[in-house]
Formats: sequence, structure tokens, C-alpha cells
Amino acid sequence: MLTGDGRTATPNYWAYAFYASMAGNRGRVTSTVSSVTAFAATDQSQTTRVLVGRHEGCRPDLGTCPNEPAVPTGDVPLTVRVPFTGNATVTLAAIPAGNAPLAGPVQQQQVTGTVAADGTLKVTLPQVADGDLWQITISSA
Repeated sequence: MLTGDGRTATPNYWAYAFYASMAGNRGRVTSTVSSVTAFAATDQSQTTRVLVGRHEGCRPDLGTCPNEPAVPTGDVPLTVRVPFTGNATVTLAAIPAGNAPLAGPVQQQQVTGTVAADGTLKVTLPQVADGDLWQITISSA
């Protein structure tokens, strides 16, 4: 998870760090893209964290990541269940595939979304490449 100097983080470090921050009740998250897996958890403050990865045989250590978009437009649609309705603040951050040093996840955007009456929120991840991970943080706005 660190480079040879023992101090510089790699993408795996940031994936594990975000996963470690996921506490509380497991949540529901779905996608129409079969090569995407996601895990969600909602903590006591009602903040939902989602870790999303695209996998199609990617092996960054062997240089076999095609880095092609997950769907023709490059977007990955998700539906996330959250414990509230109304407005939500959604923060998206990417962890690109690879073993190169990475100072931290790259924040892509922070937007306000609308949670439906059934507690679901639609989120779209842009340009997801094979082996990439995404961090999503959702809280009531």
C-alpha cells in the first residue's frame, strides 16, 4: 500500500483508508453495469459512504488495465439508498488504477442531488476505467 520508501501512498492505500472509514449499517447500492461492484454503509450521523470499483480482469501490476470506459459513454449509473429524503450533498472522488504514488483521491465534483420519496438517490460516475475505484460520500444538505 506504500511505495518502497514506506511513506508514500499508492491507490490501494486510499481504497483501504476509505473502506476503514465506512461504519454503521450496510446500505443498498445497485448499478446497471455488470462489471461494477459497490459497497455502501451509513453511519450514525446519517452519512452514507459508497466504495465503487470497476473490474474486468484489471491487473495494474502486470500492466493489463485496458482503461476503457465501463459503458459506451464512460458513465456508470448507480442507485443508492439513503436514510433521508430531500436534498443531498454528494461528493465524488476517484482513485485511478495503478501502482504509482498517489497523494490522495482526486475529487471530481461535489453536487446537490434530490433523494426520492423511497429514499433512493441517482448518482452517475463519469469516465470509469477498468481498475478504477470511486469514493462517494452522501449527506443531507
